[in-house]
Parts: sequence; C-alpha cells; structure tokens
Amino acid sequence: MVVDGDPDWGSSSCDAQCPMPCPVPGYPCSYTPTTCDTTIGAGTVFPAGDDAPNKPCPIDGDRRYMIKGQTNLDDAFACVAQVGSNGRDWIGEALTAAVLPGLNKPGSCNEGFLRDDALLMVTLISNTFDYGPKPLGSKGSPGDWAAAVLQAKHDDAESVVMFSILSAGEPECDPDDRTCQLVKMFPHHLLADREEPDYGPFFEQATDLVEVACADFVPPG
Repeated sequence: MVVDGDPDWGSSSCDAQCPMPCPVPGYPCSYTPTTCDTTIGAGTVFPAGDDAPNKPCPIDGDRRYMIKGQTNLDDAFACVAQVGSNGRDWIGEALTAAVLPGLNKPGSCNEGFLRDDALLMVTLISNTFDYGPKPLGSKGSPGDWAAAVLQAKHDDAESVVMFSILSAGEPECDPDDRTCQLVKMFPHHLLADREEPDYGPFFEQATDLVEVACADFVPPG
C-alpha cells in the first residue's frame, strides 16, 4: 500500500481553474475525489497533480492496496508510487492514520491491509523533514507515531521493519528530522540519505532485515 503524506487530493491550483485547462497535462478535471481519496492515511489509487500519472491505478479488486498475485505488479506499483509533488509531507501523520483501527475496520478505506500473521514493512520516502508542529508538519511526536504502529502490531516491535529514505541519521538524527527519530525507535530499521545515487543496495539491505525479522516472528495468539 502506498500512502501520500498530504490529505488534499490533486492540485488546488488546477482545481481552481477547472474546467479550463491547467498547467498540468491531462489533469482529471471531471473526476470527483472520493472520501478515501481525501483521507490522510488511506491507500493511494488515483494520484493527481504535478508529476503524478493523473489516472486511476490498475489495482486488482476493490482495494486501496496490492496483494500477492496483483496483475502487472510493476506497472501498478509505479502508478501508485508516483504521488506527485503537490501538497505537504506529513509522513508521521499519514503513517499513524494508515494503521489506526478507524481506517482498517470493515468498510473503511484500508480494510484488510493489516494482518496479524504478517510483518509490517514500512518504507518512508521524502525530500523534506516532517517538521513540527502543524501546520508545518505532522501532528503528534515520533513517540506518538511509533505507539500507533506498535498498537497495530500488538506491541511487538520485532514484527516491524522500518526503512526511511531521507537522511542517513548518523551518528545522530538531525533535531528537525522527526522521521529519523521515529525509525530509530524500532530494532529492525534502516536509514538512507536521499542524495544517494542508487537506492538499490539499500532496498536489498531492507530485504535482508525483513528476512531476519521473519525468522523470529511469531504471530499473536
């Protein structure tokens, strides 16, 4: 599942100009966003605005996330991952909302995403710090966000793998980098600097972390 760090859908400047053409090629002026489209923490299925595909992404089923067996997985992921450059980077708030019971209960936007029998792999990607407090950044603190993730995984920190692409966070997190502070609260974590020329090796390291966590994972109950 891909979640955008901004609760607003699309481009506000284009919305103000619609139905007249706006500077974003192919902007979907005729589309009316759903409640889930405008709910922070809900899985992304129709990224719109600058540097976004401006079309619905081909996710199988009536879900806002992909599962095993997804048709044309590479294309579907490339679509939802291109969330665009409009809006804010409320990374901590988006993560918190995505795992809270309200969005995961039956009939809600992310129904079925959280599973007790699986690890939770969290990848956070941004080019700016999640400054606080609002409106500059997410509400709450890194401790609050971590608590929400732990609650979703039955207080088992070993069942979570955290990976952030923003700053290396070594030897210590920048005081303004609340994402780094969050990630370091979990035993299985990895930080990569956004200026790295190739993220491939870091994703391989993250995969190794998942394998380590899986080896010791015991589902609750």
